[in-house]
Amino acid sequence: MRYIVAYAKIVDSKEDGIVLNGVYYGGMGETLEEAEALAKECINNSKSGVAIIPRVMPLESSNCVVTALYNASDAFEKMTNQMIDAKNTIDRSQSIKKRKKK
Repeated sequence: MRYIVAYAKIVDSKEDGIVLNGVYYGGMGETLEEAEALAKECINNSKSGVAIIPRVMPLESSNCVVTALYNASDAFEKMTNQMIDAKNTIDRSQSIKKRKKK
């Protein structure tokens, strides 16, 4: 079985907050170990201030590459929304703590 690696670039900027910058094709491995090595390369090539989140997915056939990337994109979008919700919760909690100190 072959494995595809997709990865997301997620940026947290002061102007825009947490944003899914893009979903990219990271490569294809003949084994899970090869795919995991590709995923690590994707992470290691990241720049400061950018979160790189890889996803390794098995491929049933060669026609599934586009479908796998669409599925990864959906999953990364959900993950980004969860990150935004978590950050908003933390911000609200810190705001409440500041008000209680006064």
